[in-house]
Amino acid sequence: MAKIGRNNPCPCGSGKKYKRCHGSIEHLSRIQQVMAHADRMRGRAEADHVQRQRQQGLGKPIISTEANGYRVVAVKNRLHYSDKWKTFHDFLVNYLPSVLGREWGNAQLAKPADQRHPILTWYQMLCEQQRITIMEPGTVSSATMTGAVAAYMYLAYDLYALEHNVELQAALVARLRNHDKFTGARYEVYIAAIFIRAGFDLEFENEADGTTTHCEFTATHRRTGRKFSVEAKRREGNRPRIGRLFNDALSKRANHDRVIFIDINMRDDLTGNEEPSFLQKALRRLREFEGMLLNDIPR
Repeated sequence: MAKIGRNNPCPCGSGKKYKRCHGSIEHLSRIQQVMAHADRMRGRAEADHVQRQRQQGLGKPIISTEANGYRVVAVKNRLHYSDKWKTFHDFLVNYLPSVLGREWGNAQLAKPADQRHPILTWYQMLCEQQRITIMEPGTVSSATMTGAVAAYMYLAYDLYALEHNVELQAALVARLRNHDKFTGARYEVYIAAIFIRAGFDLEFENEADGTTTHCEFTATHRRTGRKFSVEAKRREGNRPRIGRLFNDALSKRANHDRVIFIDINMRDDLTGNEEPSFLQKALRRLREFEGMLLNDIPR
């Protein structure tokens, strides 16, 4: 591009000399101000992006806005809204009943306390904490996080991550409602949400297909494209049975590199940095299975 002489006509077509128009000191100063403002905006946007990833992980960002006095939250292709929500936590408290079904929740609340589903026990404790800590309705209050409140909120957040980024399978929701299958389903939700926040796209297997065994889901890393077949197991009962869970996970068909998660589900009463004895025992048990054959294939 040829350099424009200061006494040449300005290429903008104004009829003025370049030095009196777009080549003037005043105009160049305005351009510098605009460029500096753009740099600040870009830096702020980059900082916001880094902060969002640190807070929310690498999944889709939370989409929320306020309109006509209502807080609106988008979950994939659905909109949730209320004029009562002040924080994202308020949304999560109401989101979980919308997933599990309010009729189901009300039926559980009608039962004696010792017969209710764990989720409703957590919910009752959450409501009790709100009653004690919220002195002025409609205002934002803070309180110490309890185990029951954390359990309820983390489940809601993990389910939100699944629906917002992938899908919520009806079969998985049904297992969460089932008291006997709840803990295993909850662990699968936990593992899936971890992969989402770590930057993976998930593809769930068809739970209705009983013709073959398969892992829980396929996780594909968005940056590298590497795929993993993921299986999640949780120990139940009083006996460790880690080997049985390991064998069962290995017996599932895996189309990619296999990743197995096992929740030992044993209480850790230690207060220091020492390794719990049950964890040492579980690791020894898993080592015993290395190199053994399963269906004529080395583990």
